[in-house]
Amino acid sequence: MPVLDDKGHSHLTEVERDCEVDVALRWGIGYDSTVRTFVNIISTPKGGTHQSGFEQALLKTFRKAVETNARKLKAGNDKIEKDDIFAGLTAVLTVRLAEPQFEGQTKEILGTSAVRAIVAKVVEQEINAKLTSSNRNDKAQSALLLEKVVSEMKSRISARVHKETQRRKNALETSSMPTKLADCRTDDVARSELFIVEGDSALGTAKLARSSDFQALLPIRGKILNVQKASVGDMLSNAECAALIQVVGRGPAGASTSAPPGTERSS
Repeated sequence: MPVLDDKGHSHLTEVERDCEVDVALRWGIGYDSTVRTFVNIISTPKGGTHQSGFEQALLKTFRKAVETNARKLKAGNDKIEKDDIFAGLTAVLTVRLAEPQFEGQTKEILGTSAVRAIVAKVVEQEINAKLTSSNRNDKAQSALLLEKVVSEMKSRISARVHKETQRRKNALETSSMPTKLADCRTDDVARSELFIVEGDSALGTAKLARSSDFQALLPIRGKILNVQKASVGDMLSNAECAALIQVVGRGPAGASTSAPPGTERSS
């Protein structure tokens, strides 16, 4: 801190200061979050180091709690995010300290870096104590809260998957992909596989055995054209060859076709 000496000169000096932290939290059944932060009763609507420490501690503590109870909560291997925790949260955070440093003239953002670690430690310690408490009432509330957070995580992931599926569906529809293609869900070309099967009967059997996450199926009818002996024009006019080119996304000699990158498949 800049400290004045006996002659009135300012010097950066390491000093010890107390920092008091008060936090009030309440989760409701809604989805909106409201967080208010203060420094020495001064409102900091744009947050600062105290809010960063608060958010950091909440995310760390809840992630640990969910991982510990993953089987009971049926959380799988997915990780919760900040929005999952903050859904329905109303919080008031107040810190009191001497000589706070603000960013800008309006004092809307706290800039004292040491406050981040202090708030994070306090919040992590107190929230963890509540979540691991043996008190019957605390255990019941903690269970409900963790279930809510995991539910928010699952809803977020489901919404993302649905959005990606819709985007993928639109891309396939606009690229005139063969209707007989049984596509896979992944967009990762390096991970996806294309199985070419003979006829619709083989397609039905293969559907039962494949992993629809990364394995696509394309049925072809009978013995297709020998492209080594045929001309390029004959090859492109052949329905089965055209379907293969559309699905794979590559033409003769590896030349790119007009199919969008999201529809490429490799076997």
